[in-house]
Amino acid sequence: MPTATLDRQSVVPLYYQIQQSILAQIRSGELQAGQPVPSEQELARRMGVSGMTARQALKSLCSMGVAYSQRGKGTFVSSSKLEKDFRQVLSFGEEMSARGSHPRSKMLAFRRDWPDSQVAEALRITESEEVFVLRRVRLADSVPLCVECTHVPLRLCPDLAKVFEPGSSLYKTLQERYGIEIEYATPTMHASCSWA
Repeated sequence: MPTATLDRQSVVPLYYQIQQSILAQIRSGELQAGQPVPSEQELARRMGVSGMTARQALKSLCSMGVAYSQRGKGTFVSSSKLEKDFRQVLSFGEEMSARGSHPRSKMLAFRRDWPDSQVAEALRITESEEVFVLRRVRLADSVPLCVECTHVPLRLCPDLAKVFEPGSSLYKTLQERYGIEIEYATPTMHASCSWA
């Protein structure tokens, strides 16, 4: 069970603090492969957070591959995992270049919109606060790898649509133009098949 005290004044979302606490227990061996992770209800009760926050913490662990869920049984520590080092936040372009690949992007959409409840909670904004939504196909050596969807609060960079080049690094633009540096990231990935 997470033992860290949540910092409710921090800019770091509560779900991420819970995720990191459980992750520390997995890394230390306190939680072993195959053992159950506290349930959504237990996390919410013991940590004093909403069910949605607890659910997001568990989902993020599953997305990282360090845990898996079984319907009707709960969430368990994975026996094998592939974990990215999130202490070093790299853009897609930097990651692909580091692997010797040539990164490219194809923009699908770049618009202003209102966030749903999950996005609003992750960004710690209200659902009535506008965001930029950027959807791009990310390619390495002309091979499409994923469709990336990014939400950025409009108030932080109101002229982003005018200054951002879709093929460039969003992280770099945010840092150089607006002084916004990405300190942590929890990518969430979904696999899907497309039939011709």
